[in-house]
Amino acid sequence: GNRSLRIPCRRRRPWCVTMWYGATIFDPSLILAQMMCMQSVLYLAMGALVFTLRIFAWPYIIRVKHKHNDAGEHAGPPAACARALPMVLDPACTNATSAEGWLIIGAWVVTAVILAFALVPIIERAKKCLDFVATAYGIHFVVASIYAHKLPNTVAFYCTQIFCIVLSAVLGEWLCLSRELQEIPIAAPPSELLPLTSEPAGEAPAYGGRRSPFGGAAAKR
Repeated sequence: GNRSLRIPCRRRRPWCVTMWYGATIFDPSLILAQMMCMQSVLYLAMGALVFTLRIFAWPYIIRVKHKHNDAGEHAGPPAACARALPMVLDPACTNATSAEGWLIIGAWVVTAVILAFALVPIIERAKKCLDFVATAYGIHFVVASIYAHKLPNTVAFYCTQIFCIVLSAVLGEWLCLSRELQEIPIAAPPSELLPLTSEPAGEAPAYGGRRSPFGGAAAKR
């Protein structure tokens, strides 16, 4: 008689598939670790950019503004913004009324791009990017408010933060989605790659009285 069809049992997904496409499991420790990593990337990137600006761009801007200021007044952000920490944490330093403020805005935009690329190895999933990006900038909003002892009251600060959230989330989602859609090679036994058939091995099925295009003798009419 015909051999009974054998339905292979469901195999466990390889780790590479589970990492990118597996079911989401609520793990508070993992979520906390991801939040800490994202916050570290945010401040490390912004700190490195601010340090570079203070060395190369800041002294040049100060000299040019004093040179062309006939009244001898230096209009710009507060004097404290010349230090690195206020440039990152003080909302008043993020302004659109001075060259220094525009440099800080530019540093925030570059930081948002760096944060988007960090989403790929840290968060991995496109649907989670907006949550973690908004959380990172939300924590920064709280830290900046505590540092300034008041809520930020500059329009440039809010516009910059909102733009950076959108930029980082959209770019991060695109990068993560591109990574998820890549072909993942999955090793499988040869027996599972062959189609299931009820014909004995080595015999070709009949093909309407003609020779089967797949090889083997066909049944005559």
